[in-house]
Amino acid sequence: NSWAWKCILKNREQFHKGIRWKFGDGKNINLFWLDNWCANDSLAALMAVRDISSIDTSLRVSHVISANNEWDITKLQGLVNDSWIQLIYVTPLPFNLLSDSICWGLSGSGEFSTKSAI
Repeated sequence: NSWAWKCILKNREQFHKGIRWKFGDGKNINLFWLDNWCANDSLAALMAVRDISSIDTSLRVSHVISANNEWDITKLQGLVNDSWIQLIYVTPLPFNLLSDSICWGLSGSGEFSTKSAI
């Protein structure tokens, strides 16, 4: 149905804002800076990064997790200031290394509904 696709395309930015990562091992969250994984928006948007070429857009979240399954503070300090480190640091790492998954972040259940997309 072309009407449905037109609506989806017209509202894709809103849909993108609603997509959140459920944090697992960090290996599927490809974009440390551009994916929504630790807050209500991407780190680049939260930090108001205007020039995307000034950041490493290929950096994966798994690159800032140590072998002990803890946040690698040294690596984070090389990327962001202390207030952003605190935001990342309070993002819990799972005890078992489940894969990352996507959910709908604009509803309490994580499931998409048209009501939550408005």
